Amino acid sequence: MMSLFFIYELKVAVLTTMFYFFWRLLVANETWHRLNRIVLMLTAIASFVLPLCVITIHQTIEVIPIPMEQMQAMILEEKTMSPEATSMNLEKVQPFSWQLLLTLIYIIGVLVFLLKILLSLWQLHKMIAESEIHPLADGRRIAVCDKIKSPFSWWRTVFLNHQDFEEGPTALMTHELGHICLHHSVDVLLVELLTALQWFNPVMWMLRADLRTIHEYEADQHVLSHGFNDIQYLQLLIRKAVSQSGYSLANGISNSTLKKRVTMIMKPKSNRWQLLRLAYLVPIIAISLAMSARIQREELPNQGTSIVKDNVKESLTDENSLILLINDLDDLKKLKTEKKITRKMCSNLDFNGHFTQKAMDGKTIIVHLSEGTLYENDGGSKKVETELNYAFPKGGFEWQLNGEPFDENHIPAFHFKMLKKIENHWNGKKNVVNLVISDKKK
Repeated sequence: MMSLFFIYELKVAVLTTMFYFFWRLLVANETWHRLNRIVLMLTAIASFVLPLCVITIHQTIEVIPIPMEQMQAMILEEKTMSPEATSMNLEKVQPFSWQLLLTLIYIIGVLVFLLKILLSLWQLHKMIAESEIHPLADGRRIAVCDKIKSPFSWWRTVFLNHQDFEEGPTALMTHELGHICLHHSVDVLLVELLTALQWFNPVMWMLRADLRTIHEYEADQHVLSHGFNDIQYLQLLIRKAVSQSGYSLANGISNSTLKKRVTMIMKPKSNRWQLLRLAYLVPIIAISLAMSARIQREELPNQGTSIVKDNVKESLTDENSLILLINDLDDLKKLKTEKKITRKMCSNLDFNGHFTQKAMDGKTIIVHLSEGTLYENDGGSKKVETELNYAFPKGGFEWQLNGEPFDENHIPAFHFKMLKKIENHWNGKKNVVNLVISDKKK
């Protein structure tokens, strides 16, 4: 089970790398901040979902049933290789389990990252408890505390120190309110959880950092759309970027993204035709689905062999049966007395011109022919004009059903009206009787 999980995690890592690499190469430097944010989020989620999307392709193939002797040999070989047979060897040699070690390392990494998230949430909760809360009209609020060096936001709360709060509505406050309006905290929390599951994947950490940068681009755009001068705003960013909030989940100003933000603010808007670059998503998704596709082969046994296998009886006593096996005339009379067969199964016995009624002294196979059935032998062919029964001594013929041999000891069971033709030819050693039947009654 764990090996399957590691394969799944590896698929997620490969998909994340492919999505991120092409995004970074083709789209990252464009000014479609909202679209870039959506693409990054959806591709991160898709990397976890696509490996679970298994397309099943049904394929029907004809197979030849394995002979009983070969099947028994395979079962015997399987038993000899069973865990019970090799348990003694396993008890002697128990190699070191790398899979167990990797599992422990992975779980420890996930737990450490989740604890880091919980610690950050606890620190934010503690900061709110120590701050002066100033609610706003739309449900948002401002938490004011002197411990805060640089403005930041989380969920529906903007964190400011007293000096920034007393300045009133400024570009910095508008910036943090933009983070809240655009629901960036939802993105941050979701990507943090995904990163916890892919903590070993450096590409996920790079995606996580770029998503934070895109959040800053969007918040900057929000500020400029409210009438603030871009030059004055850039100067303000430079002054405030010297300190950081210190909370991993919070949105705030940092030196690491300042140069990118300045470049993006001054950059002209991207051409809409550049949106065609997003077509890279299509082949990646298609390849992923193709790689996860599973072919389900439905085995369809060869028609003749399947008929013999699925329609076998040791002896038939139904008047509608195609073939009847009897031991002798007394047995035939007994079946008739017990009304297991009717008179018509006993009447019109035709011994094919080769045998007399003495053939009934041993086991006999009786083929029930309906009117219109074609009978063919070395001398020619003719149609049966009336319903009758042909008798063949057991052991004197080689039997086939639609060209597939069957054992006399395992008689196929079919309605006699399914018989279309009976072929009786000498092959140099014995007569071969081939019963040609169809899926439907005449």
